[in-house]
Amino acid sequence: MERTARRHLERSGLKLIESNFTVKGGEIDLIMHQGDTLVFVEVRYRQESEAALTSVDAHKCRRIARAAARYLQTHKGNYSACRFDLVALSGPPRRPYIKWLPDAWRMDEC
Repeated sequence: MERTARRHLERSGLKLIESNFTVKGGEIDLIMHQGDTLVFVEVRYRQESEAALTSVDAHKCRRIARAAARYLQTHKGNYSACRFDLVALSGPPRRPYIKWLPDAWRMDEC
């Protein structure tokens, strides 16, 4: 599903930096950039669209935020901002419905 999400985002102008960035205590599915904004992307798939949209709870949000903080500490770049996006996929796995939520949450909301 990450490949499907990645292609969707690339068609929308985002560029991949890294996928499956993993540190102790967290993982980021896709790290991309859009202009001068660094974008941390969580990809979720569920059969039901509402379940995919609501599947990122506070615990998962904190894990992603910790991984993002670690990424920012160890990788330098010329980015003026960063954001967290959610790509929720649902329905049949071969042709899922894709809902992209840019800026789905803020680090201070976790």
